[in-house]
Amino acid sequence: MLSTLMAIELGHIHDGMMVNLRADNAKLRARATGIVQQIANVPAEHAASALGGAGGNVKAAALIACGATADEAESLLALTNGHLRPALERLQEPRQKQTQGG
Repeated sequence: MLSTLMAIELGHIHDGMMVNLRADNAKLRARATGIVQQIANVPAEHAASALGGAGGNVKAAALIACGATADEAESLLALTNGHLRPALERLQEPRQKQTQGG
C-alpha cells in the first residue's frame, strides 16, 4: 500500500494506470499503446505512432497523442515534475482559450 501511495504521489499512476514506463519490448509496447489510447482517446495506430515519437515514454506519448509536439511534451512534463494530469491540463489551456474566443 505504501509503494502504491508513493507511486501516485510521484506521478507514476494516472487514472489507475502505470504511466511511468518505457515501452522497450513487444509486451510493454502493447500495454503502453493501450494506455496511451485510453488516456488520449485515440485509435491504436495513433497511440502507437505517438509512442514511437516519444521513444516509448508513455507520459510523453499521451501528450503527443493529444496534440503536443515531442518537444512540447518534454517541456510540459518538466514543468509539472513528471505529472501527467497537470501536463495534460496545461496542454488543453490554449485550446480552451481559442474555443472561447480569447
